[in-house]
Amino acid sequence: GKLRREVDCLTEGAFEVVKCRDAIMSFVRRGKRDSLFIAVNRSDVNTHHVDLPKGFGGARTVMGRGSVYNGTVTIPPMSCIVLRANNFSMFK
Repeated sequence: GKLRREVDCLTEGAFEVVKCRDAIMSFVRRGKRDSLFIAVNRSDVNTHHVDLPKGFGGARTVMGRGSVYNGTVTIPPMSCIVLRANNFSMFK
């Protein structure tokens, strides 16, 4: 509810798959003001790693479990992470 109302890319944004393999599904939603990177780990055993898409280096975590270090997102088993970037700073 609240995130959907606050972030334009969830109602009007483009959808780009980043990785869809094994137990990982990750994608980007891009809007006029904001963009989100969402990564889901469906494995109940393994931690997975996904490269952070371009423009999300300074993004902040808005929900979920996981960590970002040195351009890599680490997602624990049965978890997800949602990162938010403002588009005015996406490609600096």
